[in-house]
Parts: sequence; structure tokens; C-alpha cells
Amino acid sequence: MKSNKKKEELISKLQKANYEVFMKVHNEETFEDIHGNDPQHFFSALRYVPNKVLKQWIKNCKKEVDVQSNIERKIQREEDRSKHSS
Repeated sequence: MKSNKKKEELISKLQKANYEVFMKVHNEETFEDIHGNDPQHFFSALRYVPNKVLKQWIKNCKKEVDVQSNIERKIQREEDRSKHSS
């Protein structure tokens, strides 16, 4: 298969964005088992996904992280307020 630099960059960005969701939103908790060569097969298959779709997935991952960050900030502010009012 011919190498497509833009596609490889998008797959790399998606992988990083997805890892950030795993770390920050899911608190490093896995929901699916991955065995053997599944990750290699998955990333090979991503080469056939249109760039537009990859960009949307990246955007969705970043949005999910932002939502989680906002929730955590809100909780922190409430905790700070309760400490100051006590």
C-alpha cells in the first residue's frame, strides 16, 4: 500500500487524542480486551477511513477531554468554596 503522509499524521493524532481520553476521562480503565495483533490490525484498517472521518474522531476525543476537564474544574471550585465557607 502506498504511504500517505497526511493519513499517517491523522492516525497518529487520533491515537494521541484517544490515549488522552483513556488517561483523563476513563481514568486508565479499559473497557475492551485487546489481544495479540489487534492494535496493528486496527491501525492498518484506519488507513481506509476517510480523512474527514479521522478528523471528526479526533475532534470528538478532544471534546470529551474538555468536558471532563470542565467537570473537574467545577468540582474543584465547589470544594474550594466549601472549604472557605467552613
